[in-house]
Amino acid sequence: MFFSWCSIGFSGDTPISHRNGVLRIEVDDKLVVRNGNNSLVWSSSVLGSSNNAATKLFDTGNFVLSRDDSIGDLNRALWQNFNEPTDTFLSEMRVPVSSKGGEHRAYRSWKSSNDPSPGNYILALILMEDTG
Repeated sequence: MFFSWCSIGFSGDTPISHRNGVLRIEVDDKLVVRNGNNSLVWSSSVLGSSNNAATKLFDTGNFVLSRDDSIGDLNRALWQNFNEPTDTFLSEMRVPVSSKGGEHRAYRSWKSSNDPSPGNYILALILMEDTG
């Protein structure tokens, strides 16, 4: 199975050179990416530990980390890439909007077709307060 970094929530700020990166579920149920030196490159934000986590790639492109007993229930997912946009917008994704001040998630272009570090273009929705 092939995963594109841009579609699983990996920002590309610290790209892995070569092809020796590893995507795995750690003991604390976090989904992590490690480079060839086993250094942490990226980690999902998961609280708690059940030691029985599993992943599923849905037909929509949503890559989900859940406990084994709730793998098909997106409302009980521990983490899902559709909630952490990077540079790819798939047909069933939503543009995340938060009413909390200063909090927003954005889609950001790559610097170039060969460089996944953040580029010059951003897509985001930001709620503005009604002052009227």
